[in-house]
Amino acid sequence: LQQESVRRVGMSVSQTMSCAQKLYEAGFISYMRTDSTHLSEDAHTAVAGMIAFSYGETFIAPERKSKKSKNAQESHEAIRPAIQPDGGFLAPNQLDQLSSAEKDLYELIYQRTIASRMTSQ
Repeated sequence: LQQESVRRVGMSVSQTMSCAQKLYEAGFISYMRTDSTHLSEDAHTAVAGMIAFSYGETFIAPERKSKKSKNAQESHEAIRPAIQPDGGFLAPNQLDQLSSAEKDLYELIYQRTIASRMTSQ
């Protein structure tokens, strides 16, 4: 998250982690101090639903078994948007209450989560 935020959003590492902490405390993202690539079944379902709604079912990639990283914190799943009561994620344009930096970081997390289950078509 830190490297991608520096590269794509232009935030410093400390700004990234500060924004991520605020997003986590507000219930917008999962626990952010992890390097796991694992998603829960609920998250897989939410991602697949978002892809089907936005792009069509043909763009949903089959689930991949996540590989265990030697140094990953496997007790937490990957950083992702929080699942809402309707079973999906909040789209970045639904978060007007966030600062610009928080919204940028949430959008990065959202996009990477959705992309993780899309085909390469």
